[in-house]
Amino acid sequence: MGAKELPQGAFSEHVAVILPLSGRYANLAQAVLSGVRASHEAVTSSQRPILSIYDMGDSPESAWQKYQEAVEAGADIVIGPLTKEAVSQLTERQPLPIPTLVLNQPEGDLAASRQVILFSLQPEQEAARVADRAHARGHRRAAILAPRSSLGERLASAFSDQFTQQGGHVTSVQHYAPQATDFQAVLGRILAQNVDMLFLVASPEQGRMIQPQLRYLSTRHPPVYATSHIFDLGGVPRQDTDLDGIIFPDMPAVLGRSGVPDHDRLMRHGNPLWPRLVAMGFDAFAMIPELAMLQQDPQASHTGLTGQLRLDSQGRVVREPHWAHFRNGRPRPVQGQ
Repeated sequence: MGAKELPQGAFSEHVAVILPLSGRYANLAQAVLSGVRASHEAVTSSQRPILSIYDMGDSPESAWQKYQEAVEAGADIVIGPLTKEAVSQLTERQPLPIPTLVLNQPEGDLAASRQVILFSLQPEQEAARVADRAHARGHRRAAILAPRSSLGERLASAFSDQFTQQGGHVTSVQHYAPQATDFQAVLGRILAQNVDMLFLVASPEQGRMIQPQLRYLSTRHPPVYATSHIFDLGGVPRQDTDLDGIIFPDMPAVLGRSGVPDHDRLMRHGNPLWPRLVAMGFDAFAMIPELAMLQQDPQASHTGLTGQLRLDSQGRVVREPHWAHFRNGRPRPVQGQ
C-alpha cells in the first residue's frame, strides 16, 4: 500500500493524536490535547473526523509503537508527538506511511519530506522574528542583554544570527547572573556602545528590574525588544508598568486579537496554566484541511490562534506573531503591525 496523502481542502476521516498524557510531560500534553479537542468540537458535525487519542507515556521509544497502532487502526494523519526525543523516533524512520504533524523539532537535521510537517513553539523562532522586525524598522546596531543560562545563550544566538544575516551588526553582547538585581553596570556598558536597539532576554520579574534601571540611566535609551517570555498572562498591570515601552511578539489569541471566532472561549477550554499550548493544539488540528495548499503555495497562510501560519520549503510551520508593547502595564497593539 502506498503512502497516504494530505486531504485537499477537507478534514481527513480519521485523525490520531499521540502525546505523553502520563508522566513528566502530562500537564503540557493535556493542554495541547485540550486545544485539539476544542478544535475538533468546532468542526461541523457532518465534517467532523474520528479522533483517536494515544498516550505514549514517558518513553520516547513508545512513540513509534503508538504510531504503528494508529496506522493499523486506519488513521489518515497523525498529530504529535510532543518532545524532541519522541519526534526523532518518528523522523528517523522516514518515509512515513501517513502524513504526520509533529509538535517539536527533531534532534539534528531533518531532510524535507511531504509526509512530515514540523510545528513547534521554539523560542528561537521568536528571537529570529524580533531580529526581522527590528531590521525592518531600520535598526542596524543592536545590543543583546541575556542571562547566563541555556535559554539565554540560545535566544541571544538566534537573534544575532538572524540580525546579522539581514545586514545588521550586533555591537555588544552582555550577560547577567539569573539572580542579579543590580543591572546598572551592564546597562552602562551597553549605552556606551551607541546602539540603536536592545534585545532583552528576560522573565517578567527580571524585566521589571531591568527596564526601570535603564530608564534611570538614560531617558533617551534605545528601544527595547523582547520575546513573549517578558509577558506573564497572570501579571498585575500596576506591577507591569515597570515594563512600559518594551516591544514583544506573542500569539494573537493571547493578546486578544485573534481572527478565530470565539477564541476567548476556546482558550479557556484548556489548562489555563498553559494557554499557548492550548492554542497550539487548536491550530494543529484546524490546519489539517489547508496543509496540502500550504505545501503547494509558500505564500498561502492559515489564520490561527498562534498567528499567521505558513509552511517553508523544509516543511516547517512559520508563525508570524502579533506585536505589542507595554503601556500602563498592559500589552497594547503596535501600530502598523
